[in-house]
Amino acid sequence: MYATGDFIESGQPFNAENWGPRTAQYMSCIIEDLGERQWGSLFGMLSAFSRQIIREEAACNGIPEEPSGRVPLPHSDPPSSPRDD
Repeated sequence: MYATGDFIESGQPFNAENWGPRTAQYMSCIIEDLGERQWGSLFGMLSAFSRQIIREEAACNGIPEEPSGRVPLPHSDPPSSPRDD
C-alpha cells in the first residue's frame, strides 16, 4: 500500500496485532538502529518534501512563488502619508 503510493482501505486497524512480519522487521530497525543524526536526516527530508509539495500546489493554483518563502505584508489601504520630520 505505501510502497506504491496507492491507498487501499482496510477493515482492520493498523496496530501491532494486525501487521505482518515485514512490518515488524521494519519497526524493529527503526526502534533499534536509528540514531539522532538519522532522525534529523529523516525529518529534514520530510520537511523538504513538504516544501516541494507546497510549491507545486501553489504553481498549479497560479500563486507566484516568493523567493524568500515569506508572505509579503498587505499594502496600506489607504497608503500611509509620509512622515514629517
